[in-house]
Amino acid sequence: MTNPLLDHTYTLTADQRKALASRIGTSPAGLHQLSRAYRTSGKLSLTPDLARRVEEATDGAVLREQCCVACGKCDLAAKARGA
Repeated sequence: MTNPLLDHTYTLTADQRKALASRIGTSPAGLHQLSRAYRTSGKLSLTPDLARRVEEATDGAVLREQCCVACGKCDLAAKARGA
């Protein structure tokens, strides 16, 4: 199973993944766990705060709505994206 964060990490070198993990506020092993969504059978289910940090750390390549169910349902997120 794939998801936007996992797809994004596949495009990065090991050093870039380490830097991304640091910007998110986790370790490379933590990023590995997050991106593979082991606890949720491959479906990303991050907290809103963590989803925001992922979006900021990836410079918008991975959107918070793609990582967090609550953000995906938020009217403010849709308005911010111009939807």
